[in-house]
Amino acid sequence: MNDKRMRILMAAKQTFELNGYHETKMAEIAKKADVGKGTIYEYFDSKQMLFEEMMKFLLDSMYDYLLERVDQEDDCIKKLGIIKSLDIELARDHGKLFSVVLERMSTASDSLKYKFELSRVKELKLIENIIDEGMEKGIFKQMNAKYFSYIFKGAITQATMSERCGMVSKEEDILDGLFNNLIASIRS
Repeated sequence: MNDKRMRILMAAKQTFELNGYHETKMAEIAKKADVGKGTIYEYFDSKQMLFEEMMKFLLDSMYDYLLERVDQEDDCIKKLGIIKSLDIELARDHGKLFSVVLERMSTASDSLKYKFELSRVKELKLIENIIDEGMEKGIFKQMNAKYFSYIFKGAITQATMSERCGMVSKEEDILDGLFNNLIASIRS
């Protein structure tokens, strides 16, 4: 990816996260990216297209980063802990951007909706593969790894959303308790 396009995508991320979709102006993105406003339109036909391409790029980047971190670890329990921790970090650091995304999904293109679904499926498959690996090594009891991946990811999502909505004070407390109980249940 060329440098200008990357700068535009990163400036768009910062601006959409700060201002929301409707209040974000292409001129502000151009200024943050240190390019002319017209340069943005050389790469993206509209604000909506820029937003969608930014989201696709971020989804790919987040998954690649997650995979890189998980691949550095041999211990299955620690791998699941990495996924949990990164999900918490993303929710905490970029929760406002995800609110903007949720707001825009009803008008999103089919390709962005597909990208979100693909991202979700890839992460669930990663969790499933970690559980399968743990069962093969005798670390986890035999279970349906696919179902557990849904339970694991769903629990993380619910805990982080509860914290974001102000319903609990610390998602780590909930997630640590949940994580420890889930790990205990799949180990015993």
